[in-house]
Amino acid sequence: MNLIKLYYFDIDKLNDDIINNLKYINDIDIINSKKYKKKENEYQNIISTYFKKKYIKDYYIDKFNKPKSDNIYFNISHAKNMVIFAYYNKDIGIDIEKIKEVDLNLKRYISTDIEFKLINNDIDFFKIWTSKESLAKCIGMGINKDIKEFISIPFDGKKIYLDNIYYSHIINKDDFIISVTIKDNTDFNIILEEEILEFK
Repeated sequence: MNLIKLYYFDIDKLNDDIINNLKYINDIDIINSKKYKKKENEYQNIISTYFKKKYIKDYYIDKFNKPKSDNIYFNISHAKNMVIFAYYNKDIGIDIEKIKEVDLNLKRYISTDIEFKLINNDIDFFKIWTSKESLAKCIGMGINKDIKEFISIPFDGKKIYLDNIYYSHIINKDDFIISVTIKDNTDFNIILEEEILEFK
């Protein structure tokens, strides 16, 4: 069974002084991050760039606006104060969402009839949501069509989608739900590891 490390960082630990001294981050990265009006989004962008430069180095943006590398597959997701990153030797998608109250209309909108019956609370909803998102990101599409078309079940284990084999797993981290999906015919385990920032 394969092993995938998920690296996460809490951007509440950041400030401008820390960012100015981060290894891998240059002045252009900082200027680019300033295009975001909210500090939260600015810091999410900086840490996303940090992860890509530290672990991937050579990457480009494809026609779907997805960062890619010729040597390795990787994916990034963020929600509120958390940014999460993973890389693998095959297609991978990750999604993180903060658990919060969700109205009934949204639950119905994203779910098939079978999935809707599984929603007993907001945690169940976010398991379905993140499972769909991580599959879409693994495929490289993003949710740019009817979200109901992306399967979420099973949350943990093998699933077949458009004649391809995928494996997915969902984990909880505090009040967040994290889903990981890989395009592979072998299952995997997850290690969740807090990123220790490096400085110049």
